[in-house]
Formats: sequence, C-alpha cells, structure tokens
Amino acid sequence: MNAKLSGRKPVSRPLEVGRPDPSTPQFRLMRGAHEALAQMLEPRLSSLLQVETKAALGPTNVVTRGDYNKSLPAPACLIALRLSPRAERMILHLHPSTVFTILELLLGGKPGDDEPAARELTEIEWSLLEGAIRVVARALGEAWKLFHAIEFDVELLTCDPQALPCPDASEPLTKILFTIQFGEKKGQFEIAVPQGFFETEKEAAETPTELVKVTPSADMERNLGLIEDARVGIEVTLNGPALVFRELLELKPGQVVTFDYPLSKPLQASLNGAPSLTGHIIGVQKKRGLQIDSLIS
Repeated sequence: MNAKLSGRKPVSRPLEVGRPDPSTPQFRLMRGAHEALAQMLEPRLSSLLQVETKAALGPTNVVTRGDYNKSLPAPACLIALRLSPRAERMILHLHPSTVFTILELLLGGKPGDDEPAARELTEIEWSLLEGAIRVVARALGEAWKLFHAIEFDVELLTCDPQALPCPDASEPLTKILFTIQFGEKKGQFEIAVPQGFFETEKEAAETPTELVKVTPSADMERNLGLIEDARVGIEVTLNGPALVFRELLELKPGQVVTFDYPLSKPLQASLNGAPSLTGHIIGVQKKRGLQIDSLIS
C-alpha cells in the first residue's frame, strides 16, 4: 500500500496545536489515509462480531502528550502500542460504549439500550478484546504504509491513564476520532499518534485525498474487497476406523459409530476442497470448534 503520488512536492510544515489546517497537503494526505482505514474496518469488524458494523472518520486535533493524558477519563480502556521499528508510541482509546458492546457481541449477547458506565476491565475481558485490537492494528498498519512500514508491539493494557508513559509532556500528538456503529448501537474510539509520524516528504498532488487509495497494490486490494464477502466451504474430517461393507449395511438409527479420535490429535481442514490448514478441537461456548495451528502453503 506504499504510494507514490504524482505532482509537486509539498512543503512539510508541522501541524499546530489545536485544529489542523485542512488546506495543507499533509493534512489531506493524512485524512485520506484514515478514511481508507474506516472503510477497511467495516467488513473486518462485521465478520468478527457477526453484526453489521459501520465506521466513519471524525475530527482531528493536535494536543500535547501531557494535556492528552490529563484529558482521559478514569477508568478508561487504553492500549499503548510501539510503532516498531520506529521509536514512536501511540495510544488506542476505546470508549465505554465501544468496549462493552464488543464484549457483549463476542459473548453472543445483544447490547442493551442504556449507555454502559466506565469501569475497570477484568483479565478475561482484556483477553476477549485482543481479537478486536488485532483487527484495528492490522488495518492501521495497512493504512499507514503510506507514511511508514511498521509493526505494532503491545506495551501496555491499562484502565489507568496515569499509567501511560509520558517521557515528554510537550510532545505534540495527532488525535484522531472515529465513530463506529454496531447494528443499532453507537460507539467511538480514538488514536493518539506522535505528530512527527505523519511528517513525510513523499510527493503529493494538489488533491491527494482522492489519490490515497491509488497504490501499487490497489488491484489486489480491490480484488480482495470484491471477494471478501464470498462464502468459502470449510470441511474438517475425522479419520476414524474402517468399517466392512456388511457392518455399514447393518447400521440402524440410534447406533453410535466410534471414531476413536482423541481431542489432542491434529486435524486437517479443507477450504473449498483444498487442504489449507491444520488445528485441533476446542470447546467454544458449549460447542466444538477448530483452533488453527498452522497454514498449509
């Protein structure tokens, strides 16, 4: 998703604390990248949560790290991520309506109409949130290839804003808000990223917002978008004992055929008839599931 945009090279200038100037090429480039991020999140969160999910980009502001940390409510759902291999660290802040709606949906429930009150999360709830955090981080990594190729290292999961690192209280952060809707339920989340992360000398056109999505991998992204809702048949086979044909003819309703297949023994799954992955059986909410161990190339 690395992009080389044609046109004249803009003069890179820092965004001032407060509301950024939307007329600068830097702002338009950054805005376009995060609009693409919102579009990427919709089908991925919908698939994870099994409910139609809509995401939209909200306001963007620049604040100092010290003021940002002071502005956070307590308790809050905060994830500190290092942008490896760079030195910057970002904060992902999930608002209570978002956190508890995601948890309710992951547990197979239906979110209530009342606005959930903020509270500290349990270890089990943090563990359940990991899947949603990975979805957001993966989409962020793809959108941010326009600026830098990075990976995310989780450094801290906390409900206490005072636990967030603050090496330089005057460091400017770009704070970007997203609104998100899970069916009828609305929520928000925001990311706070060091302003310097988005300062780039990449060539940009006068209207980069429309060109942000035109990248060397655009064809692949477009094709994946076209087929991402396609249904793929998955088949997991228990290779049990053999039966002689006579015994097969004598089978009657109510009889039990023992496969003699221990739960710890690896299984092979096929996608549309082609062997694609291996795993083992686990229990998932009173049902049986397949936990993936490896992919077959």
